[in-house]
Amino acid sequence: MQRNRLHFKTALLLSSFLLSQAPSLAGEPLPPVVVELFTSQGCSGCPPADGLLGRIAGLVVDQAQVIPLSEHVDYWNYLGWRDPFSDKVFTERQRDYAVSFGQRSVYTPEMVVDGVRGFNGASESAAREAIVSRLREKKEKLSVKAVRLKDSIEVRVSRSVGVGAGSRAGFDSGRGPNQDKNQYLIVCLTQDNLSVPVRSGENSGRRLSHHAVVRVMRKVENPGGQVSVSFELDPGWKLSEMHAVSFLQDRYSKEITGAGTSPVSVGNSLH
Repeated sequence: MQRNRLHFKTALLLSSFLLSQAPSLAGEPLPPVVVELFTSQGCSGCPPADGLLGRIAGLVVDQAQVIPLSEHVDYWNYLGWRDPFSDKVFTERQRDYAVSFGQRSVYTPEMVVDGVRGFNGASESAAREAIVSRLREKKEKLSVKAVRLKDSIEVRVSRSVGVGAGSRAGFDSGRGPNQDKNQYLIVCLTQDNLSVPVRSGENSGRRLSHHAVVRVMRKVENPGGQVSVSFELDPGWKLSEMHAVSFLQDRYSKEITGAGTSPVSVGNSLH
């Protein structure tokens, strides 16, 4: 396992080095790359993909952070095991990708990188290629802050000037009136290091481990320069393992045009 992890990191770093001739701002970090995994505890082919997502989680490649999201679909729940992390929201999201990619159906495990490339979620080589291909795309810069208050988790997302080669313009007073209508903002909370014993279905008898499981996801239409979202606190969440993740997504192409993440802290306010 350690050898595989080192091999994956090394391959990513070598591949990014080959792109070093692409223009970028000296000393500026490249924008994050969002990696979504559509998975299910009811799918016997998903554990290898879950493991791959865990290995690439938190990678920093050529100063660009890889942001993982594990989204558990609900369409395998009828096979005898109901995935406790499943939600129809993720199934609908995957179906939107299927339409965008020209796929006739959805499947698991499927990995989607920055909303523009989908492939078998257990393929390390495909993941490596897709991540490297997105390292120097033009994106907006999102600043994310998250704090646990008494009965809620408050998340604030701020947009500023872009990062990356020939950066995409960020929010300012010069944005056209229709520009934000073509994209929406996703805000979600993820939890790491979850482990579940599966007692029936295709993975019966196995204990499955998951990283960056999306516990809740919210879509914000027509986002402005700053957005605040409040999530009701679930007593089952372990705050020390949680992050807030936010990203901008094109309504039509599904391309992710900016992203950011932050651990959830404990405090009195977002200030």
